[in-house]
Amino acid sequence: MRDRLVVEFGLDEHIARHGIDIEEVFEVFHSKHVRSGAHSRRIRIIGQALAGRYLTLIVGKRSPSRFALVTARDADESERRLFRRRQRR
Repeated sequence: MRDRLVVEFGLDEHIARHGIDIEEVFEVFHSKHVRSGAHSRRIRIIGQALAGRYLTLIVGKRSPSRFALVTARDADESERRLFRRRQRR
């Protein structure tokens, strides 16, 4: 079963304040990405949108294959390095 990402009403406006389009979020979520733990039972997803932009998504797990977006932002340099290093494996 393919993982699903749920975006609550109004959250697209929140991430737009970070300069991120909701389509970029879905591109990262549904492409090769790196997952790691984050604070408060959240998961950090690092990936690259089709245009080449590196993003970090913070999601909460709703069920084994369903996640809810909490926020999204540009990935920092250490996150980009982690993504590139794990993609080489």
